[in-house]
Amino acid sequence: MNTDKHRSVHLCSSVVSFFCSLLGDAPLGQVPCSIIWLCIRVAGITVLGSQHLCALVLLPGLYAMAQPEPITSQLANLLTTGKLAEADLISKRYLSERPASSETFLEIGRVYFEHNQWERAANLLRESIKLKNQNDVAHLLLGLSLGELKQAEESERELLVAVQQNPRSELNWYFAGWRLLQRSKYEASLPYFYKALELNSKNPNTCRALGSALSRTGSYGLAENYYKKAIELVEQEGSQTFEPYLDLSYLLLLGNQQESAGQALDYARKAVTLNPQSADAHYLCGKALLKLERYPEARNELVSAAQLKPEDARPHFLLAQVYDRLGETQQARAARQTFARLSKKNATTP
Repeated sequence: MNTDKHRSVHLCSSVVSFFCSLLGDAPLGQVPCSIIWLCIRVAGITVLGSQHLCALVLLPGLYAMAQPEPITSQLANLLTTGKLAEADLISKRYLSERPASSETFLEIGRVYFEHNQWERAANLLRESIKLKNQNDVAHLLLGLSLGELKQAEESERELLVAVQQNPRSELNWYFAGWRLLQRSKYEASLPYFYKALELNSKNPNTCRALGSALSRTGSYGLAENYYKKAIELVEQEGSQTFEPYLDLSYLLLLGNQQESAGQALDYARKAVTLNPQSADAHYLCGKALLKLERYPEARNELVSAAQLKPEDARPHFLLAQVYDRLGETQQARAARQTFARLSKKNATTP
């Protein structure tokens, strides 16, 4: 996966790594939760985006302390440089030297969370909750950490508790819906995303999430509307985010109409313009061009997609069809062999 530049912003919204296997080979479906980085600071919340998730704006002040813990910067530096044992030592000593405090456990747990130390983060967040159960941010971060630890039921439960404790937080509604969506509870996720959108109608990723959930329930027209709304929002912001264009292109390519394929091509080309190194954008261009029977152009785009993401089998599947239509039998055979090899390899890779 190509890595987009990290972008950070402050205000009102939410992020999600979002949805493992939402739409098969759809762009959103390729994003594991582990690429979510929630950097929650005293002044507010900063979210670092990823290739498939535009950076989002979150509720400032969702997590705030009168003063940051003195250990925070030192601990973060140790974890960043891979000195986990030393980080554990100073955090344990720091906690033992002070009266038990829910806020302190939360702050230190948050630092471990930011550095992908899910089990340590979960243990610290549990301690924070023991000291003060009415603690929606701790429940939220614990739910996300447990998701990384593959504890799906408990993760879902903690995220729902966060919603119950603070129903005014868009972030809480968003992630509760995301967990349901990730667990293929598509219809159940919809009210959570609708509520998140009610709390902040300017969040493009909420629109993307709704589009994903609606497409999985067969509501393709509504899904298209929300994807278009996401595009409208990122364009209003002047953002260089390209992912919403991929979402809509993929959706339009689910059908067989030439008009839809032409529209899908336009959106995919917009994504290429914004990020020429996106293998998914080139792949969707190639897929649209194949449907439009523009085979030489399709071949070029699919070759680019395969070069940008060598482990992806999908471009080779379509290349075999393109080569067949161009009468290039040998190349078609080679593409099928590559597709079979990569598919087998990907099926056995954890």
